[in-house]
Amino acid sequence: MQLYENIVQLHLESLDGEKYNTNVTDIQGLFRIIRWRLYKVKVIKFQRQYR
Repeated sequence: MQLYENIVQLHLESLDGEKYNTNVTDIQGLFRIIRWRLYKVKVIKFQRQYR
């Protein structure tokens, strides 16, 4: 799965007044990233348990 296919960079202004490229995505992409991260955490816990 390619997680970053729907992520784009916008040039947004930060609190210090400088503009930086910032990764943004839509809600569907955000949930996809969260699901992927939760899956990775479960895999790591499982691997540690059976070492």
